[in-house]
Formats: sequence, structure tokens, C-alpha cells
Amino acid sequence: MLRISIMTQKGGLGKSTFTMILANRLRYYHAEKVLVVDCNVPQISILTNRERELKLLEQIKRKKEIGDELTTKEKAWAIEFEKTAAKTGIKTFDVVPIYDKTIQKDYNKLNILAKDYDVVLYDLPGSLEDRMLLNVMLTFDYIFVPMEPDAKSGIKSLATAAGLYNLKEKFKNSPNTNLQAVYLFFNKVRNSKQHREEMSSLYLSSAKKGFEFLTQPDGTPIYVDERVMYQNDLTCSTVFNTEPLLRYTKAAKLIDSIIKTIRHE
Repeated sequence: MLRISIMTQKGGLGKSTFTMILANRLRYYHAEKVLVVDCNVPQISILTNRERELKLLEQIKRKKEIGDELTTKEKAWAIEFEKTAAKTGIKTFDVVPIYDKTIQKDYNKLNILAKDYDVVLYDLPGSLEDRMLLNVMLTFDYIFVPMEPDAKSGIKSLATAAGLYNLKEKFKNSPNTNLQAVYLFFNKVRNSKQHREEMSSLYLSSAKKGFEFLTQPDGTPIYVDERVMYQNDLTCSTVFNTEPLLRYTKAAKLIDSIIKTIRHE
């Protein structure tokens, strides 16, 4: 079993979004048994998203039974859900919440549940100050940290990665430490020459300081462009296969890179 987290102390960088996309890809495309642990209090955004989707699907079902016309959104959801059910027959990934910020109490219970899964993904809260949370992170196998491609807003992401590197080094000989690696990747890269140059400069300066990044075969950093579609309800679904909707996007390339990393491919 692998334990993985996409995390950062800076909000708005897509950690919950990419957690959902990664879970979806692992479940539907690679047929892994996946559990998502939503610890992102108070939002609990992934669980909230799942509950909203199930409510919408139930509404669609009722409308079809009584012959009511579906809205445009409902039609789109019905089509994608039916495609998944017909083509894969695979049950979606599971989501469980942890409401306590101290996490440790519920985490111990989850260890028993997690043994039934191939991959467990953790959507953590933004603050990493709680000692219990740090202890939990040491049990993860991989952590991926998103960052924006400019020095000012990237400081928090680099600080997050630096703290994790120090934690990994400090407890490397502990029998309870599983953390193999921490990787950064760029998100919200605008389609402009200046922004790409800022990303390249930040990547080179950070790599020289020892920060590790997800990279492409040519050695350049993996990045996700700033596109509204990644925040779309359909592309972030937790109940049907979103791979066809994201195919050939930079988000898909990022997820593929993460999967190759955790599988040592």
C-alpha cells in the first residue's frame, strides 16, 4: 500500500483538485483500489464534492423516472456517468473524512481500514504546525507540493518542501518513517513568455538549492497551465471516469508523471 499527499501551506494551488484527479486516474485507468482521506478541515471539500455529486445523480434519476426534462448540466452529468458505468463497470474510489485537526486519533483507526487499499491519498489542511500531523506525514511514501511560478508567491511552497526535507532527514532512521521523496511541481502557469521565463528561473535557482521537481524527459519542469477547465465540476468528478475529459491536457501529464514516480517507472 502507498500513502501519498498533494499538499501546500498556500491556498488556491489545487491540492484538492489534483488529489481528486489523481484518485480518479488511479481508480479507473489503473484499476487500483483507492481511498481518499479528507483531512482538509473545515472545508472537507472532497467529501463535500462527493455528496453534492451523489445528490445530483439522485435528482437526475428521479427526473428520468417521472419524465421531467433534464437541465443542460444534468444532461452532461448523465452522459458521463452512463459512459463510465457502461465501459468500465468499476466502482469509484472511496472517501472518508477526518474532522479533528489533530488527526492522530482518527488516523490510528484509519490504518486498519487502509490495509484494504492499494493507494491512500491524503488531502491535508493548510497548516502544518500540529506535531501530530507531522508525525502522520512521516508515514506517507510520497508528498507532492504545487507552487506558482514566481518567487513571491512560491515562497510558501518552497518553505513547505524545505520543512518536509528537514523532517525526512531528521527521522530517516526511525522505524516509523516511510517518506521516500518530496517533489515540487508548477501550477497556474499563464500563457505568456514572461511567466514561462519566471518559472524557468525559479526552477533553476531552486534546483541548485537541492529542491526536487517533477520533470519531463528533456529535463524541464512539469507544469500545469492556468485553465478554468481544471476547476470544472465534470473534470473534478469523484463518481465517474474523467480521463477522457482531461486527455492531452497538462493536468493529465502531471498526473501521469506522479504515477510513474510512485511506481518507479
